Amino acid sequence: MGGWHRRAASAASGLRSLGADADAAEPLNEPTASHGTDRDPAPVGTGGRVTPRTVGTLFRHTWHHADAMFDDAARLGEVVRYRYPANPGQTVVISNPAHVRALLTANPRFADTAARLYPIRPVVGRSSVLTSVGPWHAHQRDLLLPRFHGVSLAGHRAALETATDRALSTLPIGTARLARIAESVALDVILTSLLGPREQLTDAETHLRGVSEFLLWASGRHIARVAQMVNSPWRDAQLLNRPPMWLWHRNLRHVISERRRSPDPGDDVLGLLLRAHAPDGSALTDAEISDELLTLLLGGHETTGNAVAWTFERLTRHRRAYHAVRDAALAGEDDVVQSAVLESLRSRPVVPYITRELMVPWRFGDHIVPAGTVAEISVLLLHHRDDLYPRPFAFTPERFHDARPAPFTLLPFGGGHRRCLGAPLANAEITYLVREILRRTELRTHDRPGEPARHRNVTMVPAAGARVQVLSVR
Repeated sequence: MGGWHRRAASAASGLRSLGADADAAEPLNEPTASHGTDRDPAPVGTGGRVTPRTVGTLFRHTWHHADAMFDDAARLGEVVRYRYPANPGQTVVISNPAHVRALLTANPRFADTAARLYPIRPVVGRSSVLTSVGPWHAHQRDLLLPRFHGVSLAGHRAALETATDRALSTLPIGTARLARIAESVALDVILTSLLGPREQLTDAETHLRGVSEFLLWASGRHIARVAQMVNSPWRDAQLLNRPPMWLWHRNLRHVISERRRSPDPGDDVLGLLLRAHAPDGSALTDAEISDELLTLLLGGHETTGNAVAWTFERLTRHRRAYHAVRDAALAGEDDVVQSAVLESLRSRPVVPYITRELMVPWRFGDHIVPAGTVAEISVLLLHHRDDLYPRPFAFTPERFHDARPAPFTLLPFGGGHRRCLGAPLANAEITYLVREILRRTELRTHDRPGEPARHRNVTMVPAAGARVQVLSVR
């Protein structure tokens, strides 16, 4: 494997459309034995059995996911199948935008979330908006979506400004890891959204906030990656996930009990959930509320913070781009800052894949894929296609100055009916924090190789934490 993050700016990925037949994608109501030139995607691995080869594939995709995606696509094409000895089992990876569009716009009867098969489900629970399906999922989105759209965004502004001021006031001159700074801001904002302002918390809520910070710290340790790698159909393999989760749920139950006894449950997300009802009119259970809060905590913290970190990892290695975007931030030209953020999300997507479980056989180009397969959209490969983004390994914010990407070609927040419901808030938060760091600091630029990607939970993060040299802080 050769580090994809070190490829020259002029390099091509080799990923491009091979014609109308290769672009075709559709669900098939009945299994098809043959279909002209149809064939199974080239297999990697040997089925669901535990063998040295399948274990090697699992290890490689847990520790070196991005390199594996690029290397296998170069050898086998834009439709590649893997067979893991653990969940999700048989998987097909796609990156053709026509295939992506067909999959993400399909009726859930043909392709629905595969989250139940991934390590995240034992963590966030079966009632989470991330793992639920059908009418219950639609009800959850209707309930939560207004909280992250339109006028509700204004309510996050004060928390974001306060958290940013607090974080930048502690930024040292010299070496700093911007991932830590950005994650601390994102954590402050999402906890304020979930539980209310820090200064208004009860003792139980303050303690839960501290436990939440510990949980997120633990999720980035190597032991958490071992827990991810042994994600299997057997319950015993999930034991590594349980201690920090038990501690978090125990403390949340105290907070929920306290809020239920109060005449005013609050106007934060927890209060919203306590006032909400299921489709049958019943109140949400403690378990359902817990699953939702944990999903929002994990999703709202890790993705936003690392999107900011990757933006500066890229900018500080591109002197001209850094100074152009910094000058724009100082001049209040937010559209230029937004272009840099989009280019960072393109070249270093924080969530590098989107999954769907195929409920019926599907056709992807000349490949027939059986029902029960997990289809994984490689966002990383999609964002590095030569036919969508010329010179895909170059960091070029200008590509977004005058045009926005076509639908289903830029997917930093997922897509279709399961697109991240917090995307508007996340985008506003990322752009604000990038702009403020540019305005209030001066960073040293250099031409060292880019940081490799490290995979943590379902995210792709800079391995060195977006290490920068801070020259001054205003």
